[in-house]
Amino acid sequence: MVMCSRGRFVLFYSFLACACGQSTQPEPDAPLVHTTFGSFRLDGLPRLDDELAGDLSQPGRYLVQFRRPIDEHVRLGLAQMSIAVLGYVPDDALLVVADGKQVRWLGAQPQVQAVAPQPALLKLHPSLARFGRGRREARLVAEAGDYLVEVSQPRFAAGVAQAAQAMGAQLRGAPQGGRLLRIGAERAVLQRLAELPQVDSIEPHAPKKTFNDHSFGVLQSAQMFRAPIWRHGLLGHNQLVGICDTGVDTRSCFFAGSKIAAYQNLATVDDHDGAGHGTHVAGTIAGDMGANSIYDMHDGMAPAARLVVQDVGNGADLVGIPDDLGELFARAYDIGVRIHSNSWGGGDNTYDAVARSVDRFVSTHPDFLPLFANGNT
Repeated sequence: MVMCSRGRFVLFYSFLACACGQSTQPEPDAPLVHTTFGSFRLDGLPRLDDELAGDLSQPGRYLVQFRRPIDEHVRLGLAQMSIAVLGYVPDDALLVVADGKQVRWLGAQPQVQAVAPQPALLKLHPSLARFGRGRREARLVAEAGDYLVEVSQPRFAAGVAQAAQAMGAQLRGAPQGGRLLRIGAERAVLQRLAELPQVDSIEPHAPKKTFNDHSFGVLQSAQMFRAPIWRHGLLGHNQLVGICDTGVDTRSCFFAGSKIAAYQNLATVDDHDGAGHGTHVAGTIAGDMGANSIYDMHDGMAPAARLVVQDVGNGADLVGIPDDLGELFARAYDIGVRIHSNSWGGGDNTYDAVARSVDRFVSTHPDFLPLFANGNT
C-alpha cells in the first residue's frame, strides 16, 4: 500500500480505515472507506463472527467521515473538543478517540457524514481472518506463532505487553520505548488483544533476511570504464553513511584507516562479517582500495565517504534488527548519519507496522534518508 497524507495526518494501515456496529447513518450515496479487506460504507462494514457491535455511548475509537476534504478548520474544531486524532482514513475520514459526549457532538456537526466505532476485526492483518458470504462477518484463522502488535502511543507498550502475558502470550522482547511489541500467541489471544483500545494493529512477524546477494552489475553507468559521477567530483567527501547489515570485514583493505567511523554490534560480539553480505554492500557504497591515489573500478560508489556500521546478524537471519526501525535509525542519526542503507527485507511487501515505523521516524527527521534495495521492501 502506498502511504498518503493530508496536512498533518498520515495514512495508516487498513485497521485505521474501518469501523462497524452502530453508527450515524450515512446517506445512500455516501463515500466509501478503503481498507485492505475491501471498500465499504460505514453501515456495511464487517466484524468477527463473535464480535459485539460497538456502542456509541462508550469511550473508544471511532471513525468519523466528513462531507468534504479535511482542512484546518476541522482539525481546530476537534482539538477544541479535546478529541484525539489517530490518523487519516481514505476517503475524507479520521480515526479518533472520543467519549459518548464527544461522539454526540460529532454526529450533530453539519460537515460530518457519519460516525461509527472501530471494529476489532480490522485491526488484524487480512491473512488472519476469512470472510463468509456477504462479507459482513469473518472468522479468525490465525495459527499459533509470532506476531507484531502495534500500539497507538509508546506509553501504552508496557501495559499492553503485561496484558498479553496475562492472556497467555509470550513476550519475545521487552518494549524499547517504541510502538511495536513482538509476541508468541495463540489464535484466541490475538482477538482479545485486538479488542484493547490501545492496540492499533496485529500482523504476523516476518523475519528479516539478506537479499540481492549477487547484484554485481555496473552501478555508475552501463559501461565498465565510464565514471561520469566521479568526473563531476561527486565522491562522497565529508559524508557519513549508515549501513545496517551482517557487519563489515574490518580487516579488508577497502575499509582501512578511518573509513569506518563507528561500529555498532547489535547482534554479535565481534567487528567482523562472517556472512560477507554486509562487506559486499559496504564496498558497493564506499569501499576504497587505497592502493593508489586515484579512484578506480574496484572502489565503491562514494569512495571518499565514511561508514557507520550496524551489525545485526552473522547470517541470513538478521536478528539484531528491531521491529521499530526508528530505534535502529536513531542510533545512527545521533552520531551524524543522514543517509542509511538497508539491503534486506521480509514479509509480503504490504504497508505494515514496520513500514509505518520508518515513516514515523522520517516525519520527525526530515533530513534523514533511509534507502532499501529494490525488491527488499
